[in-house]
Amino acid sequence: MAFLIDYRDNKITNNLPKPHFLLSKASPLTAAETATFAKLAFNNTLSAHLRRLWSAARLL
Repeated sequence: MAFLIDYRDNKITNNLPKPHFLLSKASPLTAAETATFAKLAFNNTLSAHLRRLWSAARLL
């Protein structure tokens, strides 16, 4: 998903919010789940929540 967002940012140079459909097509996570797990990753605490991430991403 990060690749998709980076690609969009490089090809579309405006300050509009990223369309929700990009996230919905790239991941089974909701926007809220994506934000939650991104915050955990930013705070370097995602490893303590991997099973929750995997379950939300339908990897289990």
